[in-house]
Amino acid sequence: MLLYAEGRRRTTMILDSYTLIINSAVISFVMMIAMMMVWSVSREHRSALLWAAALGLNCGGLIVYTLSPLLPPWGPPFGNFFFAIAGYLLWAGLRDFRKASFLRSPVILLPVYYILGILYFLFIQTDLTARIFIASTFQISAGMLYAREALLIRRRGLAGAVASIAAAISIGHALYYAFRLISALGFAPVPTLLGPHTWQTYTFLESGIYVLAIGVALMAMTVDNLYLQLRLTALSDRTTGLLSRNAVLERLTEEMAAAHSAHRPLHLMMIDLDHLDRVNETYGHKAGDAMLAAFGSLMRNEFRLEKNSGRYGGDEFALVLPGMTAAEATNLAHQIRRATEALILPLENGRVSLTVSIGLTGLQHQDQQFDTLIARADTALYRAKQTGRNRVVVL
Repeated sequence: MLLYAEGRRRTTMILDSYTLIINSAVISFVMMIAMMMVWSVSREHRSALLWAAALGLNCGGLIVYTLSPLLPPWGPPFGNFFFAIAGYLLWAGLRDFRKASFLRSPVILLPVYYILGILYFLFIQTDLTARIFIASTFQISAGMLYAREALLIRRRGLAGAVASIAAAISIGHALYYAFRLISALGFAPVPTLLGPHTWQTYTFLESGIYVLAIGVALMAMTVDNLYLQLRLTALSDRTTGLLSRNAVLERLTEEMAAAHSAHRPLHLMMIDLDHLDRVNETYGHKAGDAMLAAFGSLMRNEFRLEKNSGRYGGDEFALVLPGMTAAEATNLAHQIRRATEALILPLENGRVSLTVSIGLTGLQHQDQQFDTLIARADTALYRAKQTGRNRVVVL
């Protein structure tokens, strides 16, 4: 619906405030549903739940505004209570996204200020301009806080880029309300909340645009974070905490290309846990899984090789060693063998020790595919097992 304000020299077209409010409410509701769907996929993403709640409260506040003809005069301003809490939850979601605590923060005083200010100017001093002042200062402060939190999200890829965009959107939101505040206090006071008024129209229009823009940005950040988490899960072995077979092969392919290009050394280590089948037969598969987990913990915590090592299959592991000379790789292989030999695993019905056989080989000029490098490392591993296990063989 369109309204027209006629002046002496020109005619200004003003969008109906109710129409804009309804549009903003619909946008908030749709974005809330979308965010809830993302959260339902992975409930570890608490930030998505916080943002969904913020969008839902924003929708609730706008609905209160649309029902203003049916409410007493003091009814519509209570929609600001929804906006106050929604603003805090939006900030809390940004904090949670970057793994920072949002509890016991002085920022909680900001929505408290908003709510108390609205109550004061609603029941004690009924001044619409003063209420606009309270709302505007809240939105300015909240927008700058959003921007700060978004800029502190240190992520590569899509999430980092979108976080910067979200910061820019929030700064723009804060700047708009700064102008809004100046207009209300100076050259364009507001006689009624929802009547035909240019700056009120701009405010409701900006509200819809802002909710849509920030909602899409937050959705993109959440989906990218979910994708990274799912990718990490797919590329890791659940029992050992190391890389999966596919991840190891992907890493090996990348490092082979880099080694050929830069003419730098690359070594591949294949590691087999000795007699794991006997442990499974004697103590059960739970004991075998404990041995696998213990070796994975050793590689992660003592040698810090979780990004280079992975479970190749069954009781066999692969370790990619870019930039290491033959002497350095051989020395590391012996360190791993000795550290594994020192492990004693307590079980419910006894204790078991753990040893490994290791095959080591280096990248050669003719190795263009990882198959040849893996085959040579496997041959070295086979020789280590055939010659008594718990030893290192280099080819």
